[in-house]
Amino acid sequence: MAKSDSNGRLYHGSPYISKLESISSSAVRAADKVGASLIVVYTHTGRTAQLVAKYRPPMPILTLVVPRLVSDSLKWKLEGRHNARQCLLTRGLIPMLATPQPHGDTVLSEAISAASRMGIVNPNNHVVAVQRIHEDFCVKIVSVDAMGAGIKRTLNVGKCVPLV
Repeated sequence: MAKSDSNGRLYHGSPYISKLESISSSAVRAADKVGASLIVVYTHTGRTAQLVAKYRPPMPILTLVVPRLVSDSLKWKLEGRHNARQCLLTRGLIPMLATPQPHGDTVLSEAISAASRMGIVNPNNHVVAVQRIHEDFCVKIVSVDAMGAGIKRTLNVGKCVPLV
């Protein structure tokens, strides 16, 4: 049975947006506030990147599709190429297959380096990254180093700066 909210709109189920939808909209808003030139989204299926693209950010979205190792009880194979191709159908997504690595900053640094070679980011630009760490989502804002080859390393890592 459909319910209605205080404005008379009908909704099915919960009136709240999902955690993934909230993170996606927050990433686009943060990228807009800091003037980022790129949003990087880690994904397996492409769903997170499609939700970020739903909010129509003015900057491109580099979609890092991380392949998964699956078994059909006879052989093992990596799945991910099909999901990367599916991302080509969504406006603003630039899919890229990423190598699975234990540390996510290495993958992010390689992605920024590739974006720099493509001419998407320049040195000292800001980049917003959306990734999932275990069951939690994380939105990072990083700067491109002076060479345009990766993440700018800072000495005061423990300092948090609120976005205004």
